[in-house]
Amino acid sequence: MNGVFQFPPDTPLPDTFSLYVVIPTGTQPSPLGSDNIGTSNGAGLSVATGVLLGSTTNNFGFVPTPVAQPGTGTPGYWKNHPEAWPVGSIIVGGVTYTRAQAISWLGKTGKDKTVTMFQSLVSAMLNVLIGNDGSCINTAIGQGNAWLASYPLGSNVGGGSAAWSVGDPIHNTLDAYDNGLLCAPHRQ
Repeated sequence: MNGVFQFPPDTPLPDTFSLYVVIPTGTQPSPLGSDNIGTSNGAGLSVATGVLLGSTTNNFGFVPTPVAQPGTGTPGYWKNHPEAWPVGSIIVGGVTYTRAQAISWLGKTGKDKTVTMFQSLVSAMLNVLIGNDGSCINTAIGQGNAWLASYPLGSNVGGGSAAWSVGDPIHNTLDAYDNGLLCAPHRQ
C-alpha cells in the first residue's frame, strides 16, 4: 500500500494533470511532502492537481488512521459504572473474579497494598479491553498480575514491606495509565 503510480512510456499527456485515487480503508493521506502529493477530498478520494508531467514525486502516501480511544477510567470510574465493563468476570493474579466481586474490591480502603495493586491493575486491564492503546502498559499489566499471584489479594502486604518495594513502581505505572498520563487519554 505504498501509493506509487506511473504511466506507460509514450503515453500522450498534458503538461499538468489531476489524479484521483481511492483512499484505502483504515488509512488517511500522509502529510504532503516527498511521500505524498494528494489530499483528501472528504469523499474517500485523495486528489492531486497540477501534477507536472515527468514529476519524480509520483506517490500517493497513506498512513494508518488514528484509532479513536474511549479514554481511560480510574478505579472510581469502574466501581461506579458496572454497565461499562466489557466482561462479566476478570482474571487477576490467576484468580477469576466476577464483576460484582471485583467491584466490591474496587470499593475497599485500608493499608493492604494488595488491594491498591488490584484496583489499579483491574482498571488498567478494563481500559485496554474497551479499546484504549495498551502498548505502553501491557508489560506492567503482566507484572501486576505476577505480583498479585505472589502476594494474593487480601494478604495484608504493608506499605513499607520488601514486597511493596517491588509492587509500588508497577502500581505507579498502572495508576498513571488509568489517569490518562501515558499512551491513552483519560475519559472526557
